[in-house]
Amino acid sequence: MERRCLVLLSCLVLAVVAELNGQGVDPASLKQNVKWAIFHEGCRVYTIQNAGQDPAYQQMASIGWLRGCYMDVQSHNQRAQDEIRNANDDLLTNVTLQAAAEIPAEFQLDGNLEWVAYHEGQMVQFRELNAKSDFEGIRNIYFDKQSHNPNAGNLLSAVTNQYIRNWINAH
Repeated sequence: MERRCLVLLSCLVLAVVAELNGQGVDPASLKQNVKWAIFHEGCRVYTIQNAGQDPAYQQMASIGWLRGCYMDVQSHNQRAQDEIRNANDDLLTNVTLQAAAEIPAEFQLDGNLEWVAYHEGQMVQFRELNAKSDFEGIRNIYFDKQSHNPNAGNLLSAVTNQYIRNWINAH
């Protein structure tokens, strides 16, 4: 009887863990797939939520929109699509925020920004656009100058406009 209760309790715990993790989704694998969708394919994590708000202050895009973007860019990878589809909203949100936080250091965003600003001579333009809060203009220049490098061109998709503003103001 005691063994039967332990087996039932173990099954219950496994069921709860599977539900919390999004039906057996491996969070580490999911994070790698989400990370690729952001830094390589350009799924933008942050967006302006309210018209008229300072464009530097963004919030995470809706998890439904992000899930759709991740699914679209992973159309060639059935396993990735299954993980993204099966992850519950909380898990996908947490993985997205972790991935976005890790991408700048992992893929040397600061060095890539410096390359565009100084090597490509865009710092004056960055400062002018920053003063106007024209972050789309900054993002477009960065992408254009990094489009030859598939691992750098979309790195700004992981950061907020405030990150860009702070970077420019510090340089």
